[in-house]
Amino acid sequence: MYARIVFTEIVPETVEEFTAAWKEVIGGTPPAGWLQAYLVHDPSTNQIVGFSLWESEAHSAEYEASGRFREDAMKLARFRSDDRSQPPKRQAGSVLAQVKR
Repeated sequence: MYARIVFTEIVPETVEEFTAAWKEVIGGTPPAGWLQAYLVHDPSTNQIVGFSLWESEAHSAEYEASGRFREDAMKLARFRSDDRSQPPKRQAGSVLAQVKR
């Protein structure tokens, strides 16, 4: 399993609107190998963290290379308070362990 983490800041008054738009963009036609995604908001900083799980690194790389990540990110850019001209900062890596309840 592989994970992608995306970091951005949003305009404080747009949390609900951003969340609805994120669900629409992310919940559309899923890319190959995509498993699930989570959205986390820290209201003290207006930082948003998007966390997605993928079947493999190759699937995540295909999503990035296809230009779809940039396209999806730009659909949400109007809510951002950081540099809207660029996709948000992101990190990725192999999932080493998982604990479920």
